[in-house]
Amino acid sequence: MTSLRQFGVAAAFALAALLGSLPSASAQDMSALWDTATHAWLAGDRAQAIRTWEQLREAGVRDPDLEYDLGTAYGETGHLGRAVWHFETALSLRPGDEDARMGLDAARTAIGRRLAQRRGEATVLTRPPMGEAMVAPFSERLLAALAVAFDALLFLILVVRRYVRGENARVGLAVAAPLVALLLCADLWGLGVKRGVFEHGATAIVLDDGPLSEGPDPRAQARGDVTEGERARVLGAEADFLHIELGGDRHGWIGKDHIGEL
Repeated sequence: MTSLRQFGVAAAFALAALLGSLPSASAQDMSALWDTATHAWLAGDRAQAIRTWEQLREAGVRDPDLEYDLGTAYGETGHLGRAVWHFETALSLRPGDEDARMGLDAARTAIGRRLAQRRGEATVLTRPPMGEAMVAPFSERLLAALAVAFDALLFLILVVRRYVRGENARVGLAVAAPLVALLLCADLWGLGVKRGVFEHGATAIVLDDGPLSEGPDPRAQARGDVTEGERARVLGAEADFLHIELGGDRHGWIGKDHIGEL
């Protein structure tokens, strides 16, 4: 299926060049890469489109439409773990993106089918914990702005209550203050969840099936396998290996190329 969202990034490059936020040569190079990827996609050359979009990503482009198109392309070519990673990244950049959410659900469903065919298993641990799921529709920027707004409102209520004379007004402000304080606490909790304050390690996605080892060495004894699309926490790194923790209290070492951090 051809994605129309890809054209938004080209427009973003042009706008960035006009505003001076990107050097003109850099903006021109990226726009040329984007044109190459677009032509390859429309011609049905998924591999070329992916390679070119990955070049844009390596150049520092962070855009939800780029992530969406990479997720779609990887999904169509059967790289479902990578599709999950890019759809998850798109949602982190643009919470509430229904297209990315549908793509993510489709990739997870396809992984479940693949597992059922291979192992007789119909599920895979890919969904986020409840806390992350609750704040998923909100961006960090929005939560931070709401925290500032709630804090300012609470301060204003307390100041006004000190000087207001009417009894009804004072009672109303007395009721409003704890409610706003509660909203502020909930918002700060959500912001903390978004930033991983309550979890150890960075959130990541397993990109490909592979072995989970006892140590950061290709000769280390295997302690199990990981499945594409699984969510993981990166606990540490050594050489070309990452120490990760997965659902079911599983942990071990895996090559960096098998993991995509969010």
